Amino acid sequence: MRPKSKSAKYKVALMEKLIVRMRMKEVAQDHGAKLDVLAVPAHFDVEDYSDVWRVDRKQEPEYRLANLTDTLEAIARISDVPCLNLFHFLRKHRKKHDLYFKGDDHWNDVGQELSVERTATFLAAQGLVESPDPEG
Repeated sequence: MRPKSKSAKYKVALMEKLIVRMRMKEVAQDHGAKLDVLAVPAHFDVEDYSDVWRVDRKQEPEYRLANLTDTLEAIARISDVPCLNLFHFLRKHRKKHDLYFKGDDHWNDVGQELSVERTATFLAAQGLVESPDPEG
């Protein structure tokens, strides 16, 4: 995310308004639900390559790969909303596995499986689902 771009400022303002100012945690609780946030990074921030889109670091020196997901995580923290930020998890696993289809920004089977397992573990820790079955 280009931190000073209109798009970046809009995304941050929108996330902050929904989670903090509109008190989404309290709205969820009033309706018998629990709010958790899942921060899913763009594929071009996770991978070192992208057939679809690439950031030119020389033209965009302020660009930071985890800026959007880390900002969302910080906003959730302000309202005491649990947040799973998949950025660092996926960056770690990209070295061992291809996570995305070539020429596409969607997870392949490996990317889906890793992300689902991590999300299920997170939701189980929040008491929202049963612990995932490792033999499953």
